Amino acid sequence: MSKAAVALVVLAAACKGGDRKTIARGDGGAPPVQVVDRGGAVTPPGAPEVEPNGEAATAMALPTAGARGVLDGAADVDVYAITSEGARLLDARLAGMAGVDGKLELRDEAFAVIATADRGGAGVAERFPNLSLDRGRYFLVVREVVHAPKKKAKVDGGVGRVGPSPTYQLTATQAADPPAGGEREPDDDVGTANEVTLATPVTGYVGWKGDVDAWKLAIDGLADGDGLDVAVTAVPQVALTVEITDAAGRRLVRQTGAAGAPLTLRSIAPRVTPGEPTVQFVLVSGAPANPDATYQLTVGSRLLELDEEAEPNDTDDRASPLRFGTEDTGTMRGELGPGETDRFALSPSPGPGSLDVVVDPPPGVEVTIALAGGASGQGGPLGDRAQLSAAPVLAHQPVIVVLTGKGKKGTPAGPYQLRWSLTTGAAPPVVEDDPMPPEEE
Repeated sequence: MSKAAVALVVLAAACKGGDRKTIARGDGGAPPVQVVDRGGAVTPPGAPEVEPNGEAATAMALPTAGARGVLDGAADVDVYAITSEGARLLDARLAGMAGVDGKLELRDEAFAVIATADRGGAGVAERFPNLSLDRGRYFLVVREVVHAPKKKAKVDGGVGRVGPSPTYQLTATQAADPPAGGEREPDDDVGTANEVTLATPVTGYVGWKGDVDAWKLAIDGLADGDGLDVAVTAVPQVALTVEITDAAGRRLVRQTGAAGAPLTLRSIAPRVTPGEPTVQFVLVSGAPANPDATYQLTVGSRLLELDEEAEPNDTDDRASPLRFGTEDTGTMRGELGPGETDRFALSPSPGPGSLDVVVDPPPGVEVTIALAGGASGQGGPLGDRAQLSAAPVLAHQPVIVVLTGKGKKGTPAGPYQLRWSLTTGAAPPVVEDDPMPPEEE
């Protein structure tokens, strides 16, 4: 049998085995040629990358079915070109690589970074679920995040991982329009905010680390006394944060919920500064990111009740009224979480008196009570309640009741009830005189 025939038999046996990653072929005195299947026994779908493709000038056009490739060491970068024929919505996905912390970037025609998807962690997939494209050429960049060693190495660690990574898969699809009520990225500030209207749900993604979704709400149709309730549905494993700002971006209310739980901000009284637009902004973010599940945001309006707080009320000038006339007792309802403060203003009393305050706190939240203005006193937990008793109140002086929440990080805000009672005509507090000086001899 000739040498060529022997080589063909060896090659056929190697192909039939299926688990051989390297196929060697010899032909006389020619140097050996190695064909390496880096994808293993199961080849991911998509066209193989064509090197070199480390910069915009050598970028590989991303096929419709996607591409598969490897990162040849921690410093390797793979660049793919995509073209948008007009206003489009991009959904780009980078499959996870075992043992490698991958990162996906979208860059514009000048190769400037538009967005970065980096949830962190080896083997974690990355995704841009809804990035807005204009007409033109863009680039998707696949690279590795190199982490510094936790302990100082005794020898030079070099440039990081060497050798080929596991095979990754990159896909990208474009849609002409987002779903009805869907967000369009980027929308991370008030200048690029998507619109939300009262009682009409919208959807969005906490798509990548640091992603913030800004929603613009017109409030010119609200009447005096109306308030807003803002509700965001749960995203698996994500601790949502919702912040409300005014037209100039000044924070009104901010709250963070528990991981995997919905979040609702209630009793928000819109505040408009004269001369500024009659809009508010709802900012939604969360950690960690989850680009594979949407949240639903709904903003509703209603007439606020007299016995509920009106947020924001965390400063003296924004304190919610505690009474509406000459009442000497009453109740209020509100919501409080760890690190948050609610303030209530008690209108001046014609004479001196003493004030009692009792709070039934939210689950998992410890409440402390303090007085400011024309009174002073401290009260804290007493069994399952917080209580301040017989705090002296001066005549003709307003009193601010300050509630502060304490608890474990991640404990969601919850409802509480405050009961207060003012007893007037009480004798002023007794102030002890200085001791009598010793008699002179």
